[in-house]
Amino acid sequence: SRSMQAEDVEPTRLGAAQEAVRTFLDQAPDRLRVGLVVFAGETQVATPPTRDHDLVRTAVDEIDTFLVFGGTAIGDALETAVDVGKRVTEDELPEGEEIALADLGAPATRVPSAIFARLESAPADSSLAPETRARRSFAQATSCDEPGPVSILFLSDGAQTRGILQPLEGAALAREACFPVFTVALGTPNGTIPRGAFGGGFNPGGSDSQRIPVPPDPETLRQIAETTGGEFSEARTADALEKAYNNLGSRLGREPGETEITFLFVALAAGLLVAAGVLGVFVAPRLP
Repeated sequence: SRSMQAEDVEPTRLGAAQEAVRTFLDQAPDRLRVGLVVFAGETQVATPPTRDHDLVRTAVDEIDTFLVFGGTAIGDALETAVDVGKRVTEDELPEGEEIALADLGAPATRVPSAIFARLESAPADSSLAPETRARRSFAQATSCDEPGPVSILFLSDGAQTRGILQPLEGAALAREACFPVFTVALGTPNGTIPRGAFGGGFNPGGSDSQRIPVPPDPETLRQIAETTGGEFSEARTADALEKAYNNLGSRLGREPGETEITFLFVALAAGLLVAAGVLGVFVAPRLP
C-alpha cells in the first residue's frame, strides 16, 4: 500500500504530513522531548525521546530510509508508544521535565490479561457493535484523574491491515497508562493512487479504471481518541493539517504538568512511503 502518495492533499499526503511535523517542531518548546517511531506492517524507533528537535527533523526528512514490511499495524504502533513512554518516564525523566515522542511503530506484545478480565466481566449489550462495547469497557476498566506525562500524536490515512494488536487493543494500553491519543484522519474519501503503486510497476497518471481508492478510516481513529481521552480531527487539506500542528506545538509543554512526552507517527512499508500513521494532535475537535 502506498496510499500516502495520494495527491488529494497537496502535494501528497506524505508531503503534507512531513511539513506539518516540521511546523510542530518549530512551535514546540525546547524543553519538550520528542521521539519518533516509524511504522507500517512493523515498527522501528527512529529517534528516542530527545530535546534535539533537529535530529527528529532529519529522521522525518529521511523517512524513506527506514525498512519495514508493508501494511498498517495501528494497534502495534500504539503499543510501542506506550512501552517507550513508560520506560522514559519511569527510568529517565527528571522531575518537572516534559517530553514529546514521535511514535511510528513498536514491537508486538499482547494486551495485559487484566484488561481482558475486565472486559469479560463487563455486562454485554447486544444492541451495540462489538467495537462500541469494547470502547465502553475500556473506559470503565481504567480511570485517569488527569492525563499522564505522555501524549501520542497519531495521524493515519488508512485502515489497519497488519499487526498483532487491533487498534482498540492498542488504545486500551494507552488508556491504562493514562496516555491520551490525539488522532487525525488525513485525506479525502475520493483519494486514489495508480494501481501500479501496489505492485507490477508504477503507473502515474493512469485512467480512472486503473486507479485504486484509498479513503481514510476516520471512525477507527475517532474510537481511539474517545477511548484514551484524546481528541479526533479530520484534515482534508494541507493547510488544515499544518494549522493543527502549529497550534499543538505551541500548546504542548507550556502549561505545568500537561505533557512531557509526545509521540509522532509516520508511515512506512518495505522502504516505501505508504499508508499508516503520520503525526496527529489537534486543539480543535474538527478541522475545516
